[in-house]
Amino acid sequence: MKKLVSLLLAMILCFGCFGGLSALAEEERVPISIISFDYARVVKEDDPIREKIGEITGTEVNVNIVPTDQFLQKVNLMIAANDVPDLIRFNGYDHFQYIDTGALLDLTPYLEKYPELKAVMPQEAWDLVTVDGHIYTIPNYNVPGKYSYYVRQDWLENLGLKQPKTLEELREVLLAFTYNDPDGNGVDDTYGLSVHEMIGGMEVTCFMPVFGAYGIQPNRFFEKDGKAYNPVLTENYKQALEFCHQLYAVDKVVDPDIFIIQSDAALQNIVNSKTGTTVGWWATICEAVNDRLKMPSICPEAKWVMCNDITGPNGDYGMMANNLNSFTVSISANSKNIEKCFELLTYLGSDEGFMLSCYGEEGVHYTVDENGKFLARTEEGTLAMNDMWLDLMSQYVYRVMEYQEILCTINPGYREFQQAAMNAKLYQNLFEGITTEESTIYLADLNQILLDWSVKFITGKEPLENFDEFVEDYKANGGDEVLQSYIDVYNARKGTNLVAGN
Repeated sequence: MKKLVSLLLAMILCFGCFGGLSALAEEERVPISIISFDYARVVKEDDPIREKIGEITGTEVNVNIVPTDQFLQKVNLMIAANDVPDLIRFNGYDHFQYIDTGALLDLTPYLEKYPELKAVMPQEAWDLVTVDGHIYTIPNYNVPGKYSYYVRQDWLENLGLKQPKTLEELREVLLAFTYNDPDGNGVDDTYGLSVHEMIGGMEVTCFMPVFGAYGIQPNRFFEKDGKAYNPVLTENYKQALEFCHQLYAVDKVVDPDIFIIQSDAALQNIVNSKTGTTVGWWATICEAVNDRLKMPSICPEAKWVMCNDITGPNGDYGMMANNLNSFTVSISANSKNIEKCFELLTYLGSDEGFMLSCYGEEGVHYTVDENGKFLARTEEGTLAMNDMWLDLMSQYVYRVMEYQEILCTINPGYREFQQAAMNAKLYQNLFEGITTEESTIYLADLNQILLDWSVKFITGKEPLENFDEFVEDYKANGGDEVLQSYIDVYNARKGTNLVAGN
């Protein structure tokens, strides 16, 4: 009996020990550190979705979001200190400038082991980040048709006006929206045009339909007759600036704060009917303005239309194309958890991972129909989304087409906005995906020079007669070198013989 009791006690202790070890093993997770530029999300300390993803993938994810204007400086300091996080989420194609530092892992041999991750993005996206047959980042494809020019239809009706189709009709509308009391409140408190947010780092993109009417968009290089052009150095850009100056400084139909106002304040101006037109993402009005900021309850009569085909003197029109890769995700070459990084990213790109990271937990943050398809956000899910933490982790392997389709299925009224942006004529960047030594050295300063001169021309602080001085300033600070370096890489990749046109 004593032996039997001893045996039973030993077995209990043994099973207890194994149980304890098993529980300990389940609790052990691999830490994954992430750094990203700001993408309008917040890191919630007790984020249940990040916790759930960690449970499933066996990771402990720590996300550090840095203000966009400080991000590359932070990355530089981390590389210098040899203290780079496991994952780096770069804006656009900024990762290219770090390939030669050796800080980024060559993903090429690993991608064959993770075909599910590679299949999430189209080949076109991978081609844009492939250099000499090597891939150092995971692209995140976005649709090029993202922007629209929004106009208050109810204000047009109040004033007996039609949707503008030409620049002169646009000017007429903006004058009326500014001076003819379009909202009928008897107070002089409206402007024809205001800004929603910076797009592509350029505050002047609130004038996107004007640039399109002159056959260009800033920072969208183009080819004509075998020559490559920088659009901001053309006569077309000068003419567009002249029209913008007319609207801003002469007619005074543009919100004078467009170059300094923050995005949140700009959105509030839209919601409070302080402006009659603006440029933004296709979801700006329906999602941010109407749903999140509740404009229908504040101004139920407000109706919006998209006017993306305002033509200029030569019949040109169109909007700026969004980059096909809005951001990329690289893995540190010194990461001790490379395989775990791939496992995490592969999960985020899967059907299950996409739904969890983008929409939260089924039954808690969203509901499904009888066929298991997404039906609607719950009140808790809507609140979490409005608090901007729910889809934090979906922004590393982003399935944009599925997201947009679900969004439009849930909200049928969104689809007309999506389709308007998708079907707009677009000005794409001939040199998208090309980063050179020259662009790394000069481009930041060149963009600042462009912005400074453009604002001065528009506001009237600098007369348009001095446009040639701007061109000289731009070229003297590396403009010619950047254009030629782009051409050299493009010709080498495409087998073409382009030459510089300006």
